[in-house]
Amino acid sequence: MGENSEHRLTAGNPGSIEKSQSESSIQPECLPEPVRGYLYGAEGTVKDSSDHPGMRAFGRPTELTEEERTSLAKLQARIRMYNRTLPKLRIQIPDDNISLNLEICVDYYFKCQQARFEKDGASKVAELLTSFLEQHPLEWSFSDWKNDQIAKLVLGEINTTSIARKEPGERWLKTYWKREHRRQRESDTYLSPKREAASSAVFELALLVRLTT
Repeated sequence: MGENSEHRLTAGNPGSIEKSQSESSIQPECLPEPVRGYLYGAEGTVKDSSDHPGMRAFGRPTELTEEERTSLAKLQARIRMYNRTLPKLRIQIPDDNISLNLEICVDYYFKCQQARFEKDGASKVAELLTSFLEQHPLEWSFSDWKNDQIAKLVLGEINTTSIARKEPGERWLKTYWKREHRRQRESDTYLSPKREAASSAVFELALLVRLTT
């Protein structure tokens, strides 16, 4: 692993990772979108943007009240302070007032950093990433430091007891995409025309009952 891999995966050197096919047996399209962009040439910078995946997933910005604008300004100031203090955090800055728990973002960052150097660190990092994703999806979507950990995991650069160094990363990716496909199926089912038609029929029936009683 060593210092070279550490430097290659920091925010100060985006897009500097070698792109040879021999580097990983995992195809780029198998990687989550943020990590794929991070490994193969994304900017990797912190910026104010309503197009961030977290904003798309949890709603577009709306007109804020004075109290909400004050709360948002405080959150943005805290994020900038955190990022200046620890640049590798790279917590994205929202432009809408959301309940983003920065302590959770930082806590998982340090847990993953520590786990990397433990025996079978790759499996422990994989477990932490899964826990972070499933239990705190909002914080996950705004924490770009996770891309570093995923990249190290899939490239086999974290301590592991497995004979195949990339096996823990490949196992994590398989679980990740299984979860994403299940979530997509649930979303498609919820938004299906038949379900919407049934919901509309139930609503109309309930309205009719109210009007006739």
